[in-house]
Amino acid sequence: MRHQLPFPALAGALLLLGAPAFAQLAGRLESVIGVAPNYDPKPASDALLNGPWRLLSAGPNGFYFFEPGNRLMRVDTQGQLTVFGAASATNGLADADDSGNFYYSIGTGIGRISADGKTSIPFDWLNDASLSPLRNPVAIASNRRGGSVYLSNGTGLFELPAGVSLNLADARYATRIYAGSADTGLIWISGTGSLKVYSSVTGLVAGSGAYGVPTDGQRAVEAPFQTLTDVVSDTAGRVYVADRSIGSVYRIANGILERVAGLSDGPDAAPGAKAKDVRFLRIDSIALDSNGRLLIADAQAFTIWRVEDDGALSRAAGRPRGGSEPGGGVALSDPSGLAYDRNHNLYVVDRLNFRIRALNADGSVETVAGNGSRARKTEDGAAVKVAINPDGPIVVDPSGWVYFLDGGGYSVRRFRPGGSIETWITQNDLDKYSGLSMLALGMSSQGDLLVAQRTRLLAITPQKTVSLRADPARAGSAVGDAATFTVLADDSVVFNGRSGSAAYFIRFNRAGEPEFLPVDTPSEPSPCTAPFRAMAPSQRGLVAANPGMLCEYDLKGGGRLLAGSGQAGGAPVVGALGSIKAIATSPSGAVAFSESDTHQVRRFTPALRKGARR
Repeated sequence: MRHQLPFPALAGALLLLGAPAFAQLAGRLESVIGVAPNYDPKPASDALLNGPWRLLSAGPNGFYFFEPGNRLMRVDTQGQLTVFGAASATNGLADADDSGNFYYSIGTGIGRISADGKTSIPFDWLNDASLSPLRNPVAIASNRRGGSVYLSNGTGLFELPAGVSLNLADARYATRIYAGSADTGLIWISGTGSLKVYSSVTGLVAGSGAYGVPTDGQRAVEAPFQTLTDVVSDTAGRVYVADRSIGSVYRIANGILERVAGLSDGPDAAPGAKAKDVRFLRIDSIALDSNGRLLIADAQAFTIWRVEDDGALSRAAGRPRGGSEPGGGVALSDPSGLAYDRNHNLYVVDRLNFRIRALNADGSVETVAGNGSRARKTEDGAAVKVAINPDGPIVVDPSGWVYFLDGGGYSVRRFRPGGSIETWITQNDLDKYSGLSMLALGMSSQGDLLVAQRTRLLAITPQKTVSLRADPARAGSAVGDAATFTVLADDSVVFNGRSGSAAYFIRFNRAGEPEFLPVDTPSEPSPCTAPFRAMAPSQRGLVAANPGMLCEYDLKGGGRLLAGSGQAGGAPVVGALGSIKAIATSPSGAVAFSESDTHQVRRFTPALRKGARR
């Protein structure tokens, strides 16, 4: 029988969100799908990575990169992967010199982890007034030989330790800086649109400022780009730039541009393939190793590639996710959507493996949609044989149809396990509501599909009749995120919102009438504060989550912390949570949640009360 959840009137709902204190609820936390991160030393090419970003060369000492939670990893020249240190380097504000020393922003200065693992704060503008103009850095770079660091902010580009302004044009808000050879000097990506590259020696190196795709043999200063994300140079003075949106890396020699890696319509990157003939999913960063070979961090493929001297690719770190692991586990890639059906089967959107998995009620795991390759176009057919691009949200209707968003929110597709996928709704079917991306899905007890578009919520009947279900913006409210909503058993819909420092829930009844439910500040500190990133109904009321914590609000005014501490990231340990992206609650009261940074689905099962039955 389908689980039914009662919900009281507004007065009870106000008590629901005005909890005076938050208690930790006893229960069991377990991983049910996915392979948890393992940070033991191992060969880098055999490691499951969780999203490498900000790749840094450490010269003859190997290279560094970050994992989610700002965990710093090092791959030495023998190919061994180890944890080097936890560093609070955000937005790429980090660099390494050729001796293996690592520099990073600590907010109040520049911290350093030396090659032997010792830490210090060589540049501290919190206590040194002479360095106060260096606050709010946008990018930093080592001079490669150690001893000094370059920094950019809204004022300009500076050299430390003296804090001297270099008075370079177009260096304000430089998004990436690299200290190159004597021929190039400092090179940086301009903060204006990230479409140009400059050198302290030669001035403009690349980029016309126009938006487009460059061609081989083009003069670099006349080349259009889209989103330049990193820049490095080699000992011969050649400059390499990475464009994330195009998916390519270009080399500049004698003022001429040459594509050396990445082709937008090529096959997916694979070992042995020519770097310039394949497609990368997301080039976040590049570096050069001690032999001058190009390293490419593909954050969405969870791989760091090396371009060998003959132009072929090899794996410098990381291996494919998505297949069977020892012990029968499946290495998920960004699990981003969860939904239970009436038979207690849990559907999981394995987004970057381009599949939908099912954790069956008997504990078995199977692929129910997607063939593992990224779709180039939408095709209907047998669910496990067609390519899909699932975006995350997923729901199951009362008759067993599974609906999911596909292809950047352009279409809603559906299937029954063991059957075929069909494209059910596209922008063209939305009539006067077309033009805005579809962000999230919900399901009413009557089988109407609810689709979120920014601040409005649409209802689509099984006959594909589209109507406006709720419009929080017209209600004079500020919705924190229209993609974060949940449907209660009485078919009322709850959003969360924020206006200044005030947080609240917004509940819409079936007629679309709003009720504003303030969130009172609890008398004791708690991480359970709105707006939340994910919500779901529960037996007691609402389950809600933000990175690092899972909370529940009951129907009598009591809020409680189910699991976590509010501090997301890092290696998962008992009781610690990652960045929660989706929640689903089972009729038994268990709460399943997906973590996008640890790539697993975990489940919290409340402890049975004395005398209770499950």
